Amino acid sequence: MPIPRFALTTLGTLLFTAGTLCPATSFAIDTISTIYNDALSNDPALLQKQSSLSATQELIPQAKSLLMPTVAASAAYNHSDINSKTGADYYSESTSYGISVQQPLLDLGAFSLWNQAEATVSQAEYELQAIKDELITRVATAYFDALAANDSVNFAEAQKTSILKQLEQSKKRHEYGQIAATGVYEAQARYDLIIAEQIQAQNTLLSKLEALQEITGREVSELKPLKDDILLLQPQPNDLEHWNKVAMEKNPQLQALIQTQRAAKENISYKKSSRYPTLDLTGALQNTSTDGISEREENTATIGISLSIPIYTGGSISSTVKEAKFKYQEASYGVEQVRRSLTKQIKDAFRGVSSSISQVKALEQALKSNQIAYEATEAGYEIGTRTMVDLLNAQTELHRAKLNLKSAKYSFLVNQMLLKQAAGAISAKDIERLNKQLLIK
Repeated sequence: MPIPRFALTTLGTLLFTAGTLCPATSFAIDTISTIYNDALSNDPALLQKQSSLSATQELIPQAKSLLMPTVAASAAYNHSDINSKTGADYYSESTSYGISVQQPLLDLGAFSLWNQAEATVSQAEYELQAIKDELITRVATAYFDALAANDSVNFAEAQKTSILKQLEQSKKRHEYGQIAATGVYEAQARYDLIIAEQIQAQNTLLSKLEALQEITGREVSELKPLKDDILLLQPQPNDLEHWNKVAMEKNPQLQALIQTQRAAKENISYKKSSRYPTLDLTGALQNTSTDGISEREENTATIGISLSIPIYTGGSISSTVKEAKFKYQEASYGVEQVRRSLTKQIKDAFRGVSSSISQVKALEQALKSNQIAYEATEAGYEIGTRTMVDLLNAQTELHRAKLNLKSAKYSFLVNQMLLKQAAGAISAKDIERLNKQLLIK
């Protein structure tokens, strides 16, 4: 059944939720697809990384500009009044304007900076892809966490209904002298306990729905539940080494760090280039006019080549080169660390898929066994061979078996997504695949 709109029936729960859990009839029932689509437009982490990429992409035109000509215009006006001891006073005015051009002919550092900028942009692009992939699994995990929390609410509600029924029956049987008062006390104690558990389950459900609200930027009130007969498929191909190899080639987090390593290597070349000469082509046009004692106008055109050769900088170049080399080592170790971590992620997720399938099948059998045990205990209670405690315990185990089975199915689906994410093979199509596993009418 879909997640209820929190119309709670017990007095304790009503007191707990008064004023905060009003029905939200204006909201449609959400699926994984609707949550994901809203997350694409509203998730702060994704939007932040998109803005970060846009800013990083500006590094390329900035680096290119160092190889392009620079043009500058200048203008000046001067007026002078001169008083001489001989009594001769005069003035002088001058105006000048001009334009200058400088075109780099040889600047190895600029090329290194350009390559470094391209690596940094590639790094940012992979980081954005990693955030997009992570968003898919984050939506799926948050969605199934909310469904699991709702299952706990339903579990508590079913327990409460069953225990209340047993409590009423035990009171009647006690009135007729069929059972001792302890049976009533035990049922009452179980009922009081399940009320507290129901309040806690509702609080957990609210927290899980708010986690979805954090991703989507809007209120989420109802979710479509999972089908009972989901497809339990092993990873395709069912080969751990294949998934590990794909991860090493496609995982965006790893690829981002490889680009960080590349940028660090280019940075070494950039720092070394401070030792190399630079060569520039320069040109200028200048007009100067003078008025006063003498009048003249000059037009000047110059063109030349400027060579700059660094000789000694106090050791700063050697120090910055060493710093860049250490940064490259740092980036290299970061790549190796992620490779090892990624191998573990792949193994954990791969085993998680297989173990979840086995767990689901085992829990399906456990549910059947618990159903039989409960029916037998109920029959024994009716004829007096089993106690109220026995019946309540059997009832609790039956409901818990149902809860555990659903939880195992959620774990299976999440592990599937985590495996694909680690391998860099996840996409929006996987959201649609999950959506088909929901009970949509």
